[in-house]
This record gives sequence, C-alpha cells and structure tokens, in this order.
Amino acid sequence: MITYRVDPCILMIPVPSLLGWIPFYFRMKRIYENRPGWRSILRDFHVATFLCAAGVPILWLTVAFSNRLPYPIRGYRSLGAVVVAAAFFIIGLRIYRAAQRRIAAMQRDAAVRIAREFLRRRNTLELSRQAPE
Repeated sequence: MITYRVDPCILMIPVPSLLGWIPFYFRMKRIYENRPGWRSILRDFHVATFLCAAGVPILWLTVAFSNRLPYPIRGYRSLGAVVVAAAFFIIGLRIYRAAQRRIAAMQRDAAVRIAREFLRRRNTLELSRQAPE
C-alpha cells in the first residue's frame, strides 16, 4: 500500500493568504461600500484566483497517483490533467479580466466622488475665509 505524507509547509500556505486578504476586504468595503456589485467583483477575483491556481495541484496529484499505472493509461491521464489545468487557467483569466473591467469603472466613480468631496470641502473653507467678519 502506498502512503503519501503531507508536508506541514504546504498547510501554511493559506495563513499568509488570509492575512493579506483581510485588509484587502476591509479596504474594498470602505471604499466601495455604497456601490452595488462590489461583493460580486470580490467574489469573481476569488474564483479567478482559485481557477488559475487549481491547475498546479491537479497536475501534481495526477503525477503522484498515476505512478503505478501502465504507461499508456498514465500518459492519457496526464494529458487529461494538462487539458483540465489549461481550461481552468483560461477560464480563470477570462473571469479575472471581466472583474478587472468592472472594478476599473467602479474605481473611476470612487475617484470622482472623492475629488468632488475634496473640492467641496476646499471651496467651503475658502468661502469661509473670504467672508467678512
């Protein structure tokens, strides 16, 4: 019977990812809170990242578990894993590009809103300075 040992370092990959994701989530929530659709954009980024990154474990697991199979079956299985990994990557890139376009439009709206607020505050401050006392 073949047993496979999981390296504990592999289990530590989600920890830095989670530590990087938490501030990103709260920053995005603060900036785009009043805009509809910001959660779906965040979800699309997560799905795209998962699909683009899922190909590597698929290939690794295929190679790891097909060592005992005869060569022709192992070859077809490896070819199938490469095709699935490539499809995941292509679909992930398409989702990422669509989410990138949607967030660019939302970023423009947020920048205009922030600039308007800044100019309104500056003009209010200038008018208060110019007012006769």
